[in-house]
Amino acid sequence: MRNSRRLWLPPAIAAAIAVLLCAAEIAGIIALNIATSRSVATLGGCPSNAFPIRPGSHLHQYSDITVGTTTGCWATYDQPGSASEDGVFEYYVDPSNTDGWTLQEAYSNTGFAAFRNSRDPQIQANIGISTVRTFLVAGPAAVRLDISICRCDPQSMAQ
Repeated sequence: MRNSRRLWLPPAIAAAIAVLLCAAEIAGIIALNIATSRSVATLGGCPSNAFPIRPGSHLHQYSDITVGTTTGCWATYDQPGSASEDGVFEYYVDPSNTDGWTLQEAYSNTGFAAFRNSRDPQIQANIGISTVRTFLVAGPAAVRLDISICRCDPQSMAQ
């Protein structure tokens, strides 16, 4: 009788350890999901409504991006046909159009600008402005606005 108990004891211990490890992994996944959903919620969801969008912009693509334990959002917006890269860039570097945001740096030659939220400096946004063509080098040209926003270093969220 004693020997039969000893035979099933190691597999029972191994099964108990496996169940505990699975439970710990599931708890970790749930905790990460809760933590990242809160950080996207603080940004106004995704696509974010926390950063001003230029009038006439049309949402093209968007996605949550998670890097480590930080989640942010990137979105691309097609600009109206009459828009130019310079015009879109000038809109964003005019402080009256980005109320609640402080311009950190801007480079008109590349169409890049970085902003920090005035009320919560941990929330940061980057924009990029470029011209894209339907068929890479041919086809109609369209101005596109890219926005990355997160409670982090938004460079880590750049698309």
